[in-house]
Amino acid sequence: MKLKKLLLTMILAITLIVSTACGNSSSSGGAAEEDDVTVLKIASASPSSDLIPKTLTEFADAVEKETNGKVKVEVHADGVLGSEHQTIDQVRSGAIEMQLALAIAIFEVYDSGLAIDELPFAFPTRESAYAAVDGKVGDLIKKGAEEKGFKVLAFWENGYRHFTNNVRPIEKVKDLKGIKFRVAESDMRIETFQTLNASATPIALPELYTALQQGTVDGQENPVSLIYNFKFQEVQDYLSLSGHIWNGAPMVMNLDVWNSLKPEYQEVIEKNAIKFQDIQREKNTELEKELLQKLEDEGVKINEVDKKEFQQAVQPVWDNAKDRFGEEMLNAINEYRN
Repeated sequence: MKLKKLLLTMILAITLIVSTACGNSSSSGGAAEEDDVTVLKIASASPSSDLIPKTLTEFADAVEKETNGKVKVEVHADGVLGSEHQTIDQVRSGAIEMQLALAIAIFEVYDSGLAIDELPFAFPTRESAYAAVDGKVGDLIKKGAEEKGFKVLAFWENGYRHFTNNVRPIEKVKDLKGIKFRVAESDMRIETFQTLNASATPIALPELYTALQQGTVDGQENPVSLIYNFKFQEVQDYLSLSGHIWNGAPMVMNLDVWNSLKPEYQEVIEKNAIKFQDIQREKNTELEKELLQKLEDEGVKINEVDKKEFQQAVQPVWDNAKDRFGEEMLNAINEYRN
């Protein structure tokens, strides 16, 4: 009798352990789920002090609130999950669910025809850039990205890129000569610098401060907010307002993960991606003015450049663009360019 009771107790214990383990297991494929809560990790290379991670936190709070806690977005800033290219690869593989990239050109490695914000002087104003990515150009990017396994939810803004360096103010194209610049890991960016007879070295953004500090490169080009929040003013003397490239900041999700979400969750995520896109764009415009003054107060020498001369100098890049982008995309871009 004692033996029977012992066996019965053991069977009940094993049954309890198995049922508990099954109840706590996460679904395979797609976002991690715990107790019916979907967790989405989103990567950003921007420093935590930058506007993008701060706005992403607001986005995450809104999504969690509007899904009654059923969808949680974890914001991972400071490049802690890897470089821009490493994290977009992780999004594509499903290792992480989302990324707020600092350029639409992040898709270049999968389809060079999507890297529209690598075209120098493509958009003369922010308004023209917004109209393009919110209109025909954005639709083409979303379609192409989906074919590569991505869902593009919105186009936030990284902003206009400007030159900084430790050698001299850059006013004319000739002033670039002899200055070693860090550039993003983009074929067209390197082509643009080569066309301008400038030296260009790809370096991951989190490694850039050290490269400037140690003299590995003399200069770099980034939007004002990143220049300030990465503290490049500590290791750079000159800021030349070239505005040679406008970078969008696409919010990207793994397509399979997106398709695995309930329709009501998709609606909340996409609605807030666009809502906070508009908020971030507006704040970024105002912030740039404030940060330019702070940079000047901290000793950075700021100057304008001869944009017309630069635009003429990069025309060969545009001449080569048709093979890269195709007629449909170039025609769409040109609708907003003028």
